[in-house]
Amino acid sequence: MEVRNTTRKDIENRLDKSIYTIYSFNVSYSGKDKEIIKIIYEPNPKFFLSLNKKTASGVTVFEVTSSPTEYFNTPHTKTIESFVVFFYEIDSWIKRLSEELESISPLVNNKDQILEKLLKDFDQKVHEEGEDINSFFTGEEVKDLKEKLDLVYKMFEDLKADADLKDSELKLLKEELEKLKKALNVVPKKSWYNAAGKKIIEFVGKYVAGEAVKEIVGEATKKLLE
Repeated sequence: MEVRNTTRKDIENRLDKSIYTIYSFNVSYSGKDKEIIKIIYEPNPKFFLSLNKKTASGVTVFEVTSSPTEYFNTPHTKTIESFVVFFYEIDSWIKRLSEELESISPLVNNKDQILEKLLKDFDQKVHEEGEDINSFFTGEEVKDLKEKLDLVYKMFEDLKADADLKDSELKLLKEELEKLKKALNVVPKKSWYNAAGKKIIEFVGKYVAGEAVKEIVGEATKKLLE
């Protein structure tokens, strides 16, 4: 069962309108009845939503499997009336995903004012750009942002001792920044800024110690928005 391109676009638009943007999800369309569509939240693959088609006694039904569900983080499968209902299931799943991620987010739980301000700066950048925010970066913009990402990493290296960062944590940061570099060529500006802000802020909230250091990091990271 091949999924039409227009349907794919509708699904991906719903994901992109979320705070996580399409860049945070891996969407696959197998074309097979067993698992027609599967959406995985890439930072934590245990969170997913899939659509299957099942035929029993000559009757065909659609089944949705998801995690998190209303009360649990273990996958649960249920039958839906029609394919159209799957769109509502996407919205419900994103809501549950947001609730679960917020409950474990160091940024939300610590209520760090410095990081909250940085998050607002990234959000403001997305809304200030107007219609242009949905366009792709030019070659010059890609080059400029790659250089700025390198400076962000060097700043973390220089602050390693003050921020109490481990080599393994710096390695993780470098990997995430490299992903952001690659994304510059393939995702719209809106998706990229949302992903960049989220990844850097979550890293700082989880690994960086000291309010003074966070203040320096926040000011330096804002250069990505210039």
